[in-house]
Amino acid sequence: MPVAILNVNQTRTKNALFPFTQTINKIIPNTFSQTSHSKYNFKTGVHVFRHDLIKWNADDNICDNLPPNLKKATLHTAHGDTPIYVHNPSEDIHVSGSLVRSRTWEPHLLNLMAGHLRKDPELQFIDLGANLGVFSLAMAKFGRQVIAVEPLSINLHRFCASIKAGKLTEKITIVYNALSDKRENVSLGIDRRNVGGTYIVNNKNMNKVKGSSVGGQYKDIVMTAKLDDILKLPGFDFKKVIIKMDVEGYENFVLNGGQNFFDQVDVQAVLMEWMWQRSGNAAKEILAFYAKRGYKPYTPGSNSPLKTSLSHAWPVDVIWRKS
Repeated sequence: MPVAILNVNQTRTKNALFPFTQTINKIIPNTFSQTSHSKYNFKTGVHVFRHDLIKWNADDNICDNLPPNLKKATLHTAHGDTPIYVHNPSEDIHVSGSLVRSRTWEPHLLNLMAGHLRKDPELQFIDLGANLGVFSLAMAKFGRQVIAVEPLSINLHRFCASIKAGKLTEKITIVYNALSDKRENVSLGIDRRNVGGTYIVNNKNMNKVKGSSVGGQYKDIVMTAKLDDILKLPGFDFKKVIIKMDVEGYENFVLNGGQNFFDQVDVQAVLMEWMWQRSGNAAKEILAFYAKRGYKPYTPGSNSPLKTSLSHAWPVDVIWRKS
């Protein structure tokens, strides 16, 4: 691994769980949330925008009057610990369970994303399918601006509380929508004992349904936006980004709704869950989308591209990088 060159505004830290030497920017230029949102009256202090199928609206009501007695845990990152509010681990056995037991979730992938960010101080982070906000909170602790998209209200209650408790309101902007290739109202399906497995019921999403223990729907009726709509998010000024995408089988719809976004923003890498895309037309659409733009797929942490002819056997997570 190359040695990092530090300027006067940077320091080094080492961490046993995240073993790389980490460059942390002490001072990041004021962008996006600090300057462009100052005109909005976010009564809770958390910056939340919601697309109403026509335009963006500043709307942090989801962060107001939070449920009492939310369960608090600690998220351990290479850049310091931060509070994170979780679900009952018996009802959310994977993410909440891991955070309560070990204070982290997918540390190898957090490490990977931070590694990309530290290569370029102009890179910002977009979290599509933020869930409880593990990746968003960790990258905000690193000092980068974050846009986090999450549609499920019970996740957002906890995410809002975490942002406030961690004093990260000037780093994270929430988009309270689901993403698709068209704007509509959608329902969210329940993945039993796995809140992070919440999925959009529309378009059947058969790979997800067949591969999970699903049953029933949340009461939430959520409006979708397109990834392209992020370009018109008030104050949006990201030039270069990395993306984490975990949208439970809806990845092809998100990408189809993001053609202009990828044309106008330098998306240097996309970490996405692949387990629901190993077969069917969705996989073909995704492969064509990335091939057209010169991206190649890799196993996280590897420098050898995966063979697209074997996409049915790819690992659970794949990272797409420009050739």
